[in-house]
Amino acid sequence: MVYKILGGPSKLDLMNSLFQGKIVHFTVQYGEGKKMAYSTVQYGYLEPKTTKIKVVVSSVSAEDGSHDKWLLKIVVKESDVYYFKTIRNLSAFYNSRDRTGHLRIQ
Repeated sequence: MVYKILGGPSKLDLMNSLFQGKIVHFTVQYGEGKKMAYSTVQYGYLEPKTTKIKVVVSSVSAEDGSHDKWLLKIVVKESDVYYFKTIRNLSAFYNSRDRTGHLRIQ
């Protein structure tokens, strides 16, 4: 399952999370295109929603030579959405220039 990152930390905050264990926030879009039987269903699909998740970065590697695109391993510390509370370890692609990317369940 892949989720869009709509907003996230600066490059400095990202590295502080890695080196000092600082909690950072990602704004994540979820629920897009999933067939669900909830009251928020429109035309049989759950409407996309956003939530902020609090995470700590456990691993960073450069995706390319730009020093703005990163491959991350993150640990979820807190979330309002139950699903993200149950999934602890995620991998992510993150662009620190425009602060977007995507999360993937490991």
